[in-house]
Amino acid sequence: MSQSSLSRTKIVVFSLVPLLVLLCVLEVTGRIVYPFDPDGRARIQTKRDPRVKLSYLGSPPVSAFSIIEDTYRVDHRYLPFLGWIGVPNTNLPTLKTNELGFRDRPVEPRKPNELRILLLGGSTVWGLGASSTEATVAGVLERLLNDGTAKSSHRVMSGAFTGWSSRQERVALLELFVIFMPDLVIALTGYNDLMTMVAGGAGEFLQRPESVELGNAVEANLRPMSTFRAIKKVGGTLGIWRLVVYLRERATVWAPSGRLAAYERAVAEREMARIADLYTGLAEFLDRRGSRLMVVLQPELYTTGKPLTVEEMEVRQRYFSRIKDIAPVFRRYRADLLRALLDSRMRGFSVTDLQTVFDGHTRPVFIDDCHFNDEGYRIIAEGLKAGIEVR
Repeated sequence: MSQSSLSRTKIVVFSLVPLLVLLCVLEVTGRIVYPFDPDGRARIQTKRDPRVKLSYLGSPPVSAFSIIEDTYRVDHRYLPFLGWIGVPNTNLPTLKTNELGFRDRPVEPRKPNELRILLLGGSTVWGLGASSTEATVAGVLERLLNDGTAKSSHRVMSGAFTGWSSRQERVALLELFVIFMPDLVIALTGYNDLMTMVAGGAGEFLQRPESVELGNAVEANLRPMSTFRAIKKVGGTLGIWRLVVYLRERATVWAPSGRLAAYERAVAEREMARIADLYTGLAEFLDRRGSRLMVVLQPELYTTGKPLTVEEMEVRQRYFSRIKDIAPVFRRYRADLLRALLDSRMRGFSVTDLQTVFDGHTRPVFIDDCHFNDEGYRIIAEGLKAGIEVR
């Protein structure tokens, strides 16, 4: 090898050394900053979640960080025809599930003189923001109904999971009725169906974001893996790629979408009739088995009449910046759904609207657009109890 060739080789080698050192530093940094284990990712997600900064979420000894972290830590499974549901027998500091995967204690056989109530719904019934299972709507309602009861006891069961809409409520009830054997079913619902309409537009199929993600994941895993995709999967375990993912997720959190909401009359007419018919079918199913159905529209931030605190106003502004003009659109969809349900109630179920349940309450309850702290869930449970007593 000539002297000139040797010199060029040395230059190339010594030029690569700083690059290799940099890559090693990035690799180590990525593995530290963005762990792939579930608990590590949950901590990262919790730290950047604005809800942990709310002064009214959590109370000693349960912190806001612990509540939100458990929300990210909880594991879930996918069941055909139903969708996502909790993993059975989860045991976290603020969150426990029973043998079915619901946030509740075990469902035992009916006791003598026991009245059984089943709550269906999404994350509001599930209790996102509640400091314990006992602080969820189902837990509080059971205590309220059993207060001073002498002749019979009430068992209030939860059959809800985050993201569930009226369709999952129907499937859960039909599949698990013989386990729950409820005397009364309360569907505390509305938000997920309505938000799907706001975000879905006038397409043939309206899907929530988590449903779209699931469909993409299933399709991707059913297709044969290409060489490029295989390289990406391997690269996804590398520390350098973790930094890219971390920064991309942070950018998504920092930058609201700011898209414009629009009311779609055709979507409203089609979907409201479908939802009303769905609950009518459930009411007929329950009536044949000696049970009854209550459909209750849950409260939400977009159209609430509650006097908001300074922190709640900041929460409201954050969500309003993500979807512009959502308040009037959401209000029209909500009114359409209530009207459709009221027109159908003569066919077997009662309808209640809890949107005004927070009116007059000055203490903060909203931690986001449709979830609450312990006090908020207590007020909702009191509203449900009043509706049950009227019946």
